[in-house]
Amino acid sequence: MKEILHAKLKSCNNISDFLLFWLSNSTILRNKDTFDRYYRNYLRNFSPRLQKFYQSQSSEVAERILQKKKPTLLDIGCGCGTETLWFAGLGAESTGIDVGNAMIEVARERKKLLEDALEENISCQFNAASIFNLNPRYVKFDIIWMQQTFHHIEPREDLIPLLFTLLNDGGALIISESNAWNPFIQFSLLKRRGLKTIIQIEERGQPIPWGNERIITPIGLMRTLRRHGFMVGSPRYFRLLPSNKIFDKFSFLETIWPRALFPAFTHYNLVAQKPSSV
Repeated sequence: MKEILHAKLKSCNNISDFLLFWLSNSTILRNKDTFDRYYRNYLRNFSPRLQKFYQSQSSEVAERILQKKKPTLLDIGCGCGTETLWFAGLGAESTGIDVGNAMIEVARERKKLLEDALEENISCQFNAASIFNLNPRYVKFDIIWMQQTFHHIEPREDLIPLLFTLLNDGGALIISESNAWNPFIQFSLLKRRGLKTIIQIEERGQPIPWGNERIITPIGLMRTLRRHGFMVGSPRYFRLLPSNKIFDKFSFLETIWPRALFPAFTHYNLVAQKPSSV
């Protein structure tokens, strides 16, 4: 089994291959149920179209890891740890945090399985914690990655200045989010959760505020980031269609759709940088 795992893992050429391996082999996990719940949509469909978008959404992070020797990286809302582990494999010293203790246990288990199969240490760690538990006086990062996480973290007004202080000078914050310009997404969310965009959830016996799919437009996010000292690039919009398999046959639309019609896209990435000297 160890030799088979080693061969399969070594054949992963990109992050989509890496996730596909785990989707196809989740039975090796003790905490399979948690993993399967987290990736339930991809277990239903992880077609080449969705694999392409999954790989694309983390491309800005991968580029920065390869530009710097052993950059320190923080993955906020890391879930079951796929991206944290992959970024460590690219050369980053990765830290993944999530308020969900069960998902952190899955991430730690996956790390141990990888280290046993590859017979090497993986430079990453996982902590069940809130971003607000981190103290910038003791920890700094070259890259901070947030994938479908920003719209959950509250209080939002405290988050951006904290992210700024957690970054080293010249460091990059890369956010991947749902596109709040999209009227179909907004209608779907309104139907599902109404107008209550901030709720309370309980983790480890403690109530915490939670953004209830409180998505934001790129323009709104850019303004907030600039107000707190970040230099911000233009948003990169991607993906038009839902994940259901029936839409795969129309994937050509996602390559020819004009970028000027940005409200139709369902996702965007935004890169912000802390100035080299502040």
